[in-house]
Amino acid sequence: MPATTTTTTPPTAVTPRGDESWKITAKLAKAERENRIWWSFEFFPPRTAQGLNNLYDRIERMSDLGPEFVDIT
Repeated sequence: MPATTTTTTPPTAVTPRGDESWKITAKLAKAERENRIWWSFEFFPPRTAQGLNNLYDRIERMSDLGPEFVDIT
């Protein structure tokens, strides 16, 4: 059986050079400059297919609350 090769594209390959607005530290610094209160959501990784569906649904619903970022631990 032949070996399987997996390739991934690093974030720097899809983010314009010099654009750091996607970084969490940049988002928090901007919120601080604008004197805004910010928050984030942290989710646990799902263990089942149903859990993954639930996570996607939850993230979609909670995105309306406008977190600065979402973290999956």
